[in-house]
Amino acid sequence: MYKKAKTLLSENLSWCNFNETFQICPEPITIHTLGVIDKELGDYDDAIRKFEFSLSEFTFFKDYQSLIEVSEDLSETYEKKGDFQKSLAILKPIQAFRDSLEFVNLKKEIEKIETRIIHNN
Repeated sequence: MYKKAKTLLSENLSWCNFNETFQICPEPITIHTLGVIDKELGDYDDAIRKFEFSLSEFTFFKDYQSLIEVSEDLSETYEKKGDFQKSLAILKPIQAFRDSLEFVNLKKEIEKIETRIIHNN
C-alpha cells in the first residue's frame, strides 16, 4: 500500500525535486506525508530528510500542531534506526510546542467570548 502511495504521489508531484532540495515544492505537509511513507517502507534516511525539511518550514510558519506531528514522526524514525539519543532529544522540546498551541487556542477562545460580551452590551 505504501509503495503504491509513494509512486502515485511521486508521479503526480513531478514538479518537486526530491533528490536535491524541496525548495520548489509548495506544501511542507506533502513532504511530511512522503516522509511518513518512507518511514513505513523502512527508508529511514529519506524519511528523516523529509521530516527535517517539514520541521523547518512548520517552524518558520509557527504551525505548532504540525511541528508536534512531524517531531513525533522524526523521533520515531530515529528510534527505529536505533538512535535513541536523537529520538529523545527531539521528543523533549515537544512539550513547549504543546504549551504554545494550548496558549494560542485558549487566547482565541478568550477573544471569542470577549467579542460576544461586547456585542451583547
